[in-house]
Amino acid sequence: MSTDVTAGRVPAASRPSRLPTLTGMRFVASLMVFVCHAFTYGIFTDKELEGNLITYVAKLGFVGVGFFFILSGFVLTWSARDSGYR
Repeated sequence: MSTDVTAGRVPAASRPSRLPTLTGMRFVASLMVFVCHAFTYGIFTDKELEGNLITYVAKLGFVGVGFFFILSGFVLTWSARDSGYR
C-alpha cells in the first residue's frame, strides 16, 4: 500500500521563491541591534538620560538578535525547500 506524501502540498511552481516582507523584517531586526550598539558609545552628554536609554535599548538589542536569528532560519529553510535535502 503506497501513500502519496505530496497530496496536501502546493506545487513548487505556484509558491513564491522570495519573501520580501520577511526580508524587510530582518532589516528591522538588524536595525534594532545597530541602535543598541550605537547607544553604548556615549553619544549623549546627559549621563542620566544615557543610562536610562541604555537600559531600555539594550533590551531592544537582545530582542533584535533573537528575532533576526529565528527569522533567518525560517528564510533559509524556506529557500532550501524542494532542493533535494531529504
